[in-house]
Amino acid sequence: MKRLYIVFSVIVLVALQGCGGGTSSNGGNGDGTGSCGDYSSDSLCDGPTVGQSPNDVDSTFRSLAVHPTDPNTVMIGSEGNGIFKSTDGGASWSWIRAGLCYSELAGYCAYPEIYQIIYDASDPTKLYAATTSGPGPGGAAGFFYSADGGETWTRSVEGLHNLGVTSVAQDPSTTSTLYIGLDNGITTDLTGASNAGPNMYKSTDSGLTWSGLDLPVTDNRVTYIEVDPTNPSTVYCNGSSENSTGALDTANLGFAKSTDGGSTWSRINDGLAAISNPSFTMDPNDSATLYGSVWTDTGAQSYRTTDGGGNWSTFPPYSESIPGNLSNLTASPNDSNTIIGFTTQKLYTSTDGGTTWSESMDFSDTGIRLKKIVFTSDANIIYVAGDQLKVYKSTDGGASFAAVSGDIQTQIGH
Repeated sequence: MKRLYIVFSVIVLVALQGCGGGTSSNGGNGDGTGSCGDYSSDSLCDGPTVGQSPNDVDSTFRSLAVHPTDPNTVMIGSEGNGIFKSTDGGASWSWIRAGLCYSELAGYCAYPEIYQIIYDASDPTKLYAATTSGPGPGGAAGFFYSADGGETWTRSVEGLHNLGVTSVAQDPSTTSTLYIGLDNGITTDLTGASNAGPNMYKSTDSGLTWSGLDLPVTDNRVTYIEVDPTNPSTVYCNGSSENSTGALDTANLGFAKSTDGGSTWSRINDGLAAISNPSFTMDPNDSATLYGSVWTDTGAQSYRTTDGGGNWSTFPPYSESIPGNLSNLTASPNDSNTIIGFTTQKLYTSTDGGTTWSESMDFSDTGIRLKKIVFTSDANIIYVAGDQLKVYKSTDGGASFAAVSGDIQTQIGH
């Protein structure tokens, strides 16, 4: 996907110069907050969207967030098309782009890739978004925040050396403290970004200014960050290199942990057979339990740690009755025994802590890759999302799922 974008960027680079699409590591005019500089945020871009065919076979979905107390309010972050919001559980969707920077690419509108959206832990009218570059220069990307439930957005990048922001997390007890991860593996000549700097930053003023943190490996993409809600000085993250040469290549950070609010970090990879393409989730009811997945030479392999990353063990344990290559294992905040994960073709649910699994959805004939699982405040309502901006919803605790995203495809011309 990233390589496809780089090729496309070369093709349209000349056209961008005629659209005012200059690049800068702080977004064009250097004021840090709010303005998009040469990347317009004053009005919506009226041209066709980059998510239209043939790009809809790529990873047009990027992120999924659900309101912490209202399971019918859902936010979908896309790749190049902005944000889609539903307040009726997916029956209908509104298309949100106000305040997001964009570039015009040979007649197409290029909004940033919305890598992650989170709700503020103390005030759900506030949201934060990590965005990185899509096709063309990366001046349209960065960290964005919303103070009106996600209807409008403002960029804040003061202190960042790179606008490729790929993850965001919040300290739930001191909510003015935020962490973001960057993509320091992106090509610098087309994105206006620099690899020469930290790939993780911290803010103590709700994202208005940022200070760099020193991870053991700095030229990786950081796509997951978790803050321990019971001890916010403990922070977890991952890192992966696009130039990795093998499953155990130490060019990949793998998983890392800080116990002093990000000042120092240690790798926590004991027991893993690979450290490439790592991802993880934290058990909402037991912060010492993490579910991780990595990419081996034979596909995805999932792990669990119950001691905060001290040791990892394959999970679920191998059995003929348990599906192999499960990834993105996610535990319910309502009951840790309910865990959902997926393979490349099917989604599975366990209600006994991973001992047994039931098939909840078969998407092998769709060509869609699932990417995200989100439980809600209602134990019966669960969302999963994947490529082509497809969203699926369960109203029976994960036993079955049905598509709820058709209105999105209609709006962007699919």
